[in-house]
Amino acid sequence: MKLCKIRARLRVSAHAHLPCRLPALAGVIALIAPCSAFGQIEYDMVLIEPWNTSYSLATSAVGGLNNLNQVTGCATPVSGSCSFMWTVESGKVVMDFAGPINDSGVMVISNWLRWPDGRLQEMVGAMHGAADINNANVVAGSDGSVFTCPLPPPYVNREATVWTVDGGTQLIEQTAGVPSADQAWAINDNNVIVGVRSSTGHCGDQKAFYYDLDAEQYIDLHSILVGEPDGITHAVDINNHETVIGDGPITMGGSAWLWNAATGVEILPDLPATDFGYSIPSSINDPGTVVGQAIVNDDWRAWIWDEVEGIRDLNEITYGIPEDFVIEEAKKINNNGWIIGRGHYGAWSPTRAVVLIPISARIPGDATRDGAVDADDLNAILSSWGMVVDAGDPRDVAHADGIVNIDDLNVVLSNWGADASTTR
Repeated sequence: MKLCKIRARLRVSAHAHLPCRLPALAGVIALIAPCSAFGQIEYDMVLIEPWNTSYSLATSAVGGLNNLNQVTGCATPVSGSCSFMWTVESGKVVMDFAGPINDSGVMVISNWLRWPDGRLQEMVGAMHGAADINNANVVAGSDGSVFTCPLPPPYVNREATVWTVDGGTQLIEQTAGVPSADQAWAINDNNVIVGVRSSTGHCGDQKAFYYDLDAEQYIDLHSILVGEPDGITHAVDINNHETVIGDGPITMGGSAWLWNAATGVEILPDLPATDFGYSIPSSINDPGTVVGQAIVNDDWRAWIWDEVEGIRDLNEITYGIPEDFVIEEAKKINNNGWIIGRGHYGAWSPTRAVVLIPISARIPGDATRDGAVDADDLNAILSSWGMVVDAGDPRDVAHADGIVNIDDLNVVLSNWGADASTTR
């Protein structure tokens, strides 16, 4: 029997009991009438704080996510390195290096590659702006600093690059014949690269391209999307099924689309009240789920899209968002559905990194969301006994009725000792 749960965005306190409540532990289970649900909560949010929490302008940011649910990023330090790796088991751990990361734990940043044993290797040659690495350790990027439009400055002579362990750095325009290849943004495990080409290096002269490194096949995505040389298009990510996502063509901002050679172009819908042309995708996983950001009523909002549910505001389907906090960008999604991004408090505050974890990935019985089922979870259940909790509250470990009761206690006890490393 499902009960009416309070939607996470209403921010109802777990201590503010509704008129219906259960008796004490030894009491009789109360009967409560069912009612319709307000909405489906699908994600837990974890906020990654800076190392230096005493500094008012401290920030945290994430940039790497692999299919082992390892997250890399940088947070304002007290001293020393800002870099970290975050996992649900260990939280934030200091690293000497952090950047895009593949499933072997190999990371890249600028013109350096970090192997899992900590060894650093310089990508000698023209690679100075690594943007992505695949599971074969092939790196895509550019020979200049990576930037995102519309931020200056332009890099008139910048060229898209690819690096391999055996072949070193290659300029994509020279070796692949992609005209004016400016920036390679992503590479999949089939060695297919997507990015933008530009003859001037300015934001107003960017055109999406696709290049298969092994088959030596170049596809001018801009011409497919626009049908003429003018306009702006960006290809920003590609999955292992060769589906590309990007934005454009419009003068500024973005209009989200996906493309596959077999199915052609699909324009993605906007969130309600999105400013014209400002729905911008950032990542697509192998199941075909896309995440990004949009300006909605003059505020950035993170979104998620899939074929079944359409486009949704992640702020509306996520549990654990602090009061007055907004998830403004979804940066990357992995094949498990985990999402990394950023947000802020109020009208403006320093950026905070966030990790969104699918509720379906919760360890049964983990009422504290710390990746293990132990005495902390038992205490959480007993101290909240009888409470009516918000939709998505992890103390409702049985996902049965929105009330902390014997069902939840039984789930904790039957999964005693489980942890994230053994249940992943």
